[in-house]
Amino acid sequence: MSSLAQEESWSISENVTWGHRKRFADGKVCVPYRHFLGYDKGPDGNLAVNKEQARTVKLNSGVSIFSSKIKCGQCGGWYGAKVWHSTDKYRRIIYRCNDKFKSHCKTPHMTEDDIKEAFVRAANQRCRFLLFQYTMTAQICKEKGEPAYAHGGV
Repeated sequence: MSSLAQEESWSISENVTWGHRKRFADGKVCVPYRHFLGYDKGPDGNLAVNKEQARTVKLNSGVSIFSSKIKCGQCGGWYGAKVWHSTDKYRRIIYRCNDKFKSHCKTPHMTEDDIKEAFVRAANQRCRFLLFQYTMTAQICKEKGEPAYAHGGV
């Protein structure tokens, strides 16, 4: 009886692993979108900025969620929000190294959209890596004759 249960467990694990591999091969990733405030599932299945929630995130965090979170690759200073043309129609918020003039840093400024796009790319890349890692773990377990769920898999 236990061998039937083991075989059923193995069969389920194989089916789920196949589904993960298929989605991975198709370039699709699985993300817990409920936990990404400011992001939704886009039409292509990747993260997409939710403008309404992004405003909420911005209001809850002062100037922006990105201030003092981005480190300059040249001098090691922190990026901060700066307002250009604060009183006219060309007003915009940019982010630049806070030590730009202190250490003559040459890194360029970034807009909030630049940062959001970079975050979405990085998050999607991380999700694809985790799916690949899961697939490899499942395959190793299969080769060893162990169920994938014993190692944090399905």
